[in-house]
Amino acid sequence: MRYRIPLKLLVIKNNMLNQIAWEQMMFLGNLQFACELQPIDFALAAEVMGGIGYQRHPA
Repeated sequence: MRYRIPLKLLVIKNNMLNQIAWEQMMFLGNLQFACELQPIDFALAAEVMGGIGYQRHPA
């Protein structure tokens, strides 16, 4: 926001660290450990940083 760069960012989330879960599945079998994230309000985070945040909830 400080440099007024016209940046657009799309965040698609499912509350998982999917790359870590994939690596655990490939190297350790079907184990998933510490891959789930707490919900994050990215729209609110954008607004707190001075940007504009939009949020769409699934129907």
